[in-house]
Amino acid sequence: MTATTRAIEAYLTTPLPKRAPGTTGAIAASVADVKVAHVILRVRDMSESVGFYRDLVGLELASESPEFAFFDGGSISVALNAKPDEPRDETTTEIALEVDDVAATYKDMAGRGIDFEVELRPVIEQDGRTLQAAHFRDPDGHFWSITGWV
Repeated sequence: MTATTRAIEAYLTTPLPKRAPGTTGAIAASVADVKVAHVILRVRDMSESVGFYRDLVGLELASESPEFAFFDGGSISVALNAKPDEPRDETTTEIALEVDDVAATYKDMAGRGIDFEVELRPVIEQDGRTLQAAHFRDPDGHFWSITGWV
């Protein structure tokens, strides 16, 4: 086990801070101390999923062990957790990737084999710009989109 893997596993198993006495729900920590660090997806086939995210989606693999793989997602990381007996995830929870050139990224990802369920289309207009998005699923059924302002 590498030092990185040990550090990640230690981080993931550290208990949350205790609530301050007399509080009704706020954790005894400054809001400035709280941030989303990882999105963890359960996957049935680690090798297939690592290949999907690295080779088709284009995320950079930061570290990998038999149980976990971490990808650089910019301000957060995307983690895969091997759970071979888990059923396929058909939820509608969506993880959005923001890209600089959504049309070029859409074309590139489709060319690498991403099967988009929803084609690139305008979603909302704001301040004279249009947010465009296209949706796809990973091998385990997790719902993803690419988005970008034009």
